[in-house]
This record gives sequence, structure tokens and C-alpha cells, in this order.
Amino acid sequence: MSALVVVVIAVAAALAVVAGAGIFVLPLFGLVARHVTGLGRLHAGVAVLPWLLGALVALAVLVPGDPHTGEFLACHCADQPGWWHLCAMHPWSSTGLLVPAALVLLFLLPGLLRRALVLLREPLGAGGGATPRVLDLAEPVVLLHGWLRPGLLADRTLWSELDEQERAVVVAHEQGHLARRDPAVLMLLRVLVLPVPAIAARPFLTSWLAHAEREADVAAALAVGDPLLVADTLLRAARRSLVVRHTALAWTGASLEDRVQSLLAVSDERLVPPTPDVSWLDGVLLLLFGLGALTTVPWLHHQLEHLLNLSL
Repeated sequence: MSALVVVVIAVAAALAVVAGAGIFVLPLFGLVARHVTGLGRLHAGVAVLPWLLGALVALAVLVPGDPHTGEFLACHCADQPGWWHLCAMHPWSSTGLLVPAALVLLFLLPGLLRRALVLLREPLGAGGGATPRVLDLAEPVVLLHGWLRPGLLADRTLWSELDEQERAVVVAHEQGHLARRDPAVLMLLRVLVLPVPAIAARPFLTSWLAHAEREADVAAALAVGDPLLVADTLLRAARRSLVVRHTALAWTGASLEDRVQSLLAVSDERLVPPTPDVSWLDGVLLLLFGLGALTTVPWLHHQLEHLLNLSL
């Protein structure tokens, strides 16, 4: 039972760190990224950072270390009387932290689980890619539906009002999203921000959506050969439809003004095929960074215990 206490403390500490770091880091990065467009691709990496910090704290709770010798599974404070330990080697000395840990979990878990249930209800999609399925939708929109097997849904009324050239631009834009695997990336980001309150996560997600829409606009401009045509089609379609402001990959999503200005500023050198924001290389870099961070666990464990005992 005492070993389980340490696990509960580790989980609570990890979630607290993820939520706390996310509350400060994510909205700040979202604000900066909206003004520095080159940062758009870094959203996934930034969203992982709070989880990496939380994992390190959890390991520091569970795995003792002695920074004086650089050894794992060693605790130079083991013989100090009245010392609260955060490790599985001395689990009985940390039972006093069970109540605070339980309070942290009761505060964070309900909201996290509610947001997780919302994501579990997200449709996988029926496939179809950028071939539009024209339906009678509740809103006059064109959007990608499903995150694993996305398909393009178009409201019948809106679609009938678009001419052939405009339809080609819209389809090219959505093909750009699919080439970048944006539906899956959006789902990944929404999973990563689960522990973070919506008020802090929303600016971060909308910042990435603005970046994704700009990239898909460039893909459409490359496909049709004219950024001005994409900008004109975007404005004409927006007059006929609702501007989608929630977290969805829709033709009139994000800021129309920003997207049009980006298209007007596009040069021939900027017209390059879109690339995904997340790739296997990102996973390799994250793994290497995580392995390097593991070397700090003995030092972090030591500092956590000193902070806990108010003896820096």
C-alpha cells in the first residue's frame, strides 16, 4: 500500500506540472506564433514540453538519485530523522503527502476526463479525401470531417453558389490540409492540451489553426498558380458562409484578414509543396532530448526533497 502512495503522489505531481506549465507556456507561445509565422510548425513540440517536464517530475518522485555521486537508486538523505522522502525505496516516509496529492487529482481529473470524453466522441471519418460530399448541413460551410480518415463535407447551398473555378480552389486548399496531415495533427494537439484548462488551450489551438490555414492557402495557390485567385475566392466564399471560429479545419476558418494578407504577400519562392508539421524526425529528436533529460533525475529528486523539507 505504501508503494501505491508514492505512485499517487507521482501522478498528481506530474499532472500538476503539466497543467501548470501549460497554463503559462501554451497561451504565450500561441500569442507569439500568431505574430511570428515561422513558429507555426513548432506547436506540437511546444505542446509536448509540459508533458516532458511532468514525466521528469514523476520519475524524480519514483526514482531516487544522489547528485553527489551521480547514481540512480541512491539516497544520501536516507538516514536523516524526520526526512520526507519521494521515492519507492522509502515509501512510508511520504504518506503525509497523500492528502495533498489526492486534492490535486480531485481538482484536475474531472475536467481532464470531461475533455477526454469529448475527444473520444470525435468521428474517425468515412474517408474520401478532398472529394467533396455535398450534403444539407446545418451551417453553410465546407470542412474536413474526421481525424483519422478525413473526408470533405460541403453544404449543398454554399456549394451550389460556387462556380467551377472557386470549387477547384476550395478542393486544392483541402488537399493541402490532407497533404500536411492536418486533421491528425489537430487531434494530437487536442490530446496534448487535455490537462490544460480550455481558456489557456484555446489560444494555442487557434494559433496553430491559423498557421495550418495559411499553409493550405499556399498549397491552393501552388495548385491553381495564382495566390490572388485564392484570396478572391476566400473572400467571396466568406460572404456566403459563416466564418468558423471553433477548432475545425474549415474553408472559412481562422482570420480572413490574416489569410488574405498572407496570400497577397506570397512570392513565387514561397510557393512550395506543403509539408506536415509532425514527422518521424520530430519523434527522434524528442526521444534524444528525453534521454538526455533523464540524466537530470538524480539532481531533480534531490532538489524536490530539499524543497519538500524546506531545506535548500
